[in-house]
Amino acid sequence: RDRLKLWYPVQSRSIWNADRKILVIMDEDLQRVLTVMNTSWAQGTKESYGAGLLVCHVFCNTQSIPELQRCPADNITILTFIASCASSYAGKTLTNYVYTICTWHILHGQTWNMQQHKLKTALDGAAKQAPVHSKCTKRDRSP
Repeated sequence: RDRLKLWYPVQSRSIWNADRKILVIMDEDLQRVLTVMNTSWAQGTKESYGAGLLVCHVFCNTQSIPELQRCPADNITILTFIASCASSYAGKTLTNYVYTICTWHILHGQTWNMQQHKLKTALDGAAKQAPVHSKCTKRDRSP
């Protein structure tokens, strides 16, 4: 349920400000930030996001992607993740998984640098390759 909060990236929230000066913030304070941010999502959302994060970590494990390259993730890692899932998941499910990874980055104070046009193109293409059983049939609209 709380994978978003409990699954820490190797590089945790920065204790450095923009000028590269160390901030005087205690670990307890950073934990409180994490807890407060984590409460912004409904329980069902956190459970769904937890599943997406798990799928991403399984992908990274099978591809031998080092922990340091998982967060912050670069464009090619996320695009490869999308491509690897393209024929296995419905488009909306995969989109949720990708935005789970984005949320995980935000929650843990990491940079999310995905180029939106590439992300949208990859997700649109993956949606077109979704398994047939994941798509609803169109309803007959005749009177």
